[in-house]
Amino acid sequence: MRALAILPNKAKGGAWGQLKAPGQDGFRNLVEEVLKNMRPLLAKCPGAEPRLSIYQRHWPKGRRGPVMLDAKIDLNLRVICGDGKIKRQPEWIAAVFDLVKNKKSNIEMAIGAAFPYGDCEAIREPDALDLVAAAWRACKPFIEELGAVP
Repeated sequence: MRALAILPNKAKGGAWGQLKAPGQDGFRNLVEEVLKNMRPLLAKCPGAEPRLSIYQRHWPKGRRGPVMLDAKIDLNLRVICGDGKIKRQPEWIAAVFDLVKNKKSNIEMAIGAAFPYGDCEAIREPDALDLVAAAWRACKPFIEELGAVP
């Protein structure tokens, strides 16, 4: 199960431009803020994974047919920011920001949390939806940066 804030390919209102405006450092700071917001959730559900994904897809038979996944980058946010036992790898933020900055194809971006059913016992509890809500709340800086909420 995943709880993600998704920036679609055809987002309106210059949302993709909002992400590139502050530059790579600003984009990294935004991702770091989402991870910081997610830390209480990760403490409560140690098997949860903070994620950032970029996808490119197409529909060979139009929207009626099955989707074909052309490319996918799926990162643990801790690789971008460094956190605990996961070492920061700066080349990943550079690669993701380069895709955002030079976007010319039908890519979409998602940020949030994955809850692997086998690794995250809390996701199997009756209050699992509270974890999903906490993941979405952690994404608030990302959503605000896009200009989607005041």
